[in-house]
Amino acid sequence: MKEEIVKWHSSLIDREFEMLVFGHSGVPIIIYPTSMGSYYQNRDFKLIESVEWYVKQGLVKIYCPDSIDNESF
Repeated sequence: MKEEIVKWHSSLIDREFEMLVFGHSGVPIIIYPTSMGSYYQNRDFKLIESVEWYVKQGLVKIYCPDSIDNESF
């Protein structure tokens, strides 16, 4: 399964932002981390593994953005 780390500088929050992307095509799905979590949390807790078949078939493409909880409260 294709896994990619995407990094870019966000001018809105004035910092580098990271996100894990799984898959090559399909319906885009955004999975946010839990409170105070990070972008790799859903992979580490095997949530991505539970939908691996859909990702490999190109039915969904999953985006896991980083959290900015520390900066928002």
